[in-house]
Amino acid sequence: MKTAYELDVENRALRALVEYGKIYVNYWSRDCDGCESYGHSIFDTLEEYLEAMESFGMDLEGPGRFTITSPDNLNEPWSGGQWGN
Repeated sequence: MKTAYELDVENRALRALVEYGKIYVNYWSRDCDGCESYGHSIFDTLEEYLEAMESFGMDLEGPGRFTITSPDNLNEPWSGGQWGN
């Protein structure tokens, strides 16, 4: 049985598919050296989105965010930085 959190994630993704025809996601992460990465991804199906969300979480070395957004609010890709700079 799915948890309430899993059902909520799927519900938000399905609402985005209905509203926009795709699932638009902004992501951000910081690794253990303090380097950050911003960007966005676009998914055509719920399955693609769920696989990417799981992979994103498994690859994190520090904090991160993987958030559904609208097509007019996408992060521009960027990466860089380190602790002490």
